[in-house]
Amino acid sequence: MKMSCLPMLVAVALLVTGVGCRNDLKRELRVRLSVDLKQCPYGHTELEDRPTDPASLELTLQGMKITPTCRRCDYTYSAVSGDWSRYNHDPKTFVPQISSQLVGFEAPGELSRYYSQESDGKGPVSETVMLYARATEDAALRAIDLWLAQKSVHVQNMKREGRDASSWGGSDYTWECDHFRIKLEHTNVHGEDPVAMDAYYTLTKIFRRDEANRVAGSS
Repeated sequence: MKMSCLPMLVAVALLVTGVGCRNDLKRELRVRLSVDLKQCPYGHTELEDRPTDPASLELTLQGMKITPTCRRCDYTYSAVSGDWSRYNHDPKTFVPQISSQLVGFEAPGELSRYYSQESDGKGPVSETVMLYARATEDAALRAIDLWLAQKSVHVQNMKREGRDASSWGGSDYTWECDHFRIKLEHTNVHGEDPVAMDAYYTLTKIFRRDEANRVAGSS
């Protein structure tokens, strides 16, 4: 008799646990609606819940179908990271504006660039410029060396990761700097120039808390 009760007890325990998990999930989702967030990191109250990209982590990890977004500055809230972020090709559209250190980076053979900024609600946490260019590996490396020298950025470590020559050209390079993280990725170009390759630059500035508060206060 005691043995026959065991499956029922297990089932009841799982049911109670499941109800608790659903309630926790509801509480997590509730605070991520615009009506609960009330304002973006920069004090704007013009928030709305926009449909979330089905391919995004918001929907995959949280089951969410909306993303709180500020209509005024276009920053969006992530339920996964708890940060606000914004993406745009024009650095002048950001509030506060993207750091001049990132805006001033020049890449040989540049074809396009995009900026992003993340905030934890108190000030910027990080800023990134993503560039796509077509150049030789030597030219791409010289561009980063020149930028590091001009901005007086101290390199703490530089790593190079080789690739399979049968499918990739060049290497992945990563620089660890004072409050910066830089990555350069080269891939083969199947075009007229067998030397020039696609270059993907990612330069990220990571703010210290005192810097973030100072930047936010000046906006």
